[in-house]
This record gives sequence, C-alpha cells and structure tokens, in this order.
Amino acid sequence: MVVRNLATSLNPVDPGRASGVMQQAFPLELPWIPGGDVSGTIESVGEGVAAFEVGDEVFGYSMTGGAYAEFVAIDATAIAIRPSAHMVEQAAAVAVVRQTAIQALELAKVAAG
Repeated sequence: MVVRNLATSLNPVDPGRASGVMQQAFPLELPWIPGGDVSGTIESVGEGVAAFEVGDEVFGYSMTGGAYAEFVAIDATAIAIRPSAHMVEQAAAVAVVRQTAIQALELAKVAAG
C-alpha cells in the first residue's frame, strides 16, 4: 500500500539506524529514508489487500523506514485504521511506543492479577 504521510515522529531508534550503529539489528539498503511511525491516508492499495481502501485514515510503523517522506510504501500488516479519537499527530506517536511497552511487559513476564 501507499500512505500519504501527514505526520511522523522521531524515536530514539531513528538516529541509531541512520548512523549505522544498529546495522546488525536493522540492516539498511541504501538509499534509505529514515522514520518508522506514520500517520496518514491511504493513496493506493495493492492486489490482495481487502481490509483497507483508498482514503482510509491509518497509522502504523514501517520496519524498513521511509516515514520521513511524503508518501510511504508499507505492508498492510503494519498499519491499522486510526481511531477517530486520535488526531493525526497523536497517532504518529503510538506505534513504536506501544511496541516497546508490550515488549517490556513480555520480558518482565507481567501477567493478569
């Protein structure tokens, strides 16, 4: 899919990826556009994508980067419909932070109760 990027965010991982310090964990294919979090509207949908359509307001995270660009090519499994209660800018700050929180809870083996 292609998303018209209306907002993005800067995460601590972004400078590390751009500098090459995190090359082992996040190998880059040059040329590379930084940024992971994206929030915007769907411009086009590829074959086999049934859950989204052009014009949907979405947010998500691109593992390959590209969210500092006006248009972001992103896999449909990496985005979700933006809740109407969230402004575009708020949604752009959710994906990496949410993923980090979930990973911390899983590593700490936090369970119900």
